[in-house]
Amino acid sequence: MPEALSQHALDHILAAHRRWLISAGTEGEPADLRGLDLHGRALWRADLRHARLDGCILRGADLDHADLSEASLTGACLERASLWSARLQRTRLTGADLGGANLDHADLCEADLTGAMLAGASLWGALLYGATLRDAQGLTAAQLATVCQGGGTRVAAAGA
Repeated sequence: MPEALSQHALDHILAAHRRWLISAGTEGEPADLRGLDLHGRALWRADLRHARLDGCILRGADLDHADLSEASLTGACLERASLWSARLQRTRLTGADLGGANLDHADLCEADLTGAMLAGASLWGALLYGATLRDAQGLTAAQLATVCQGGGTRVAAAGA
């Protein structure tokens, strides 16, 4: 069972992460939220660049406008999370569960979604330039018809 984190503890981690980002690593520390239960949390506009969120439970979380660029969310549960207009450039989402997530207008350029679960995810207007979608599960032609793929996007069906 993943550990639940109090709002106070989360605020402390986010403040230290913000100091780390602003100081280019000389103060604070990078956010390490691996394996924690943050389901339903409001992380609207959170700056989580370079954060470690592998295996984190973010089911139903509000990550609208959040910056998760170059973060690691390998195996994270983002089922029904809202990532509207989120920045996810070069983010590792390998094996992540994005089932039913709202990724409308999200920037997923060069993101690695290898083996991610995308069944029912909304990708309207999402940017997928250079993204890797190999073995993504539940991805349909209808979903891809609403995105901006561009050159370099790597899409391959499971087992292909």
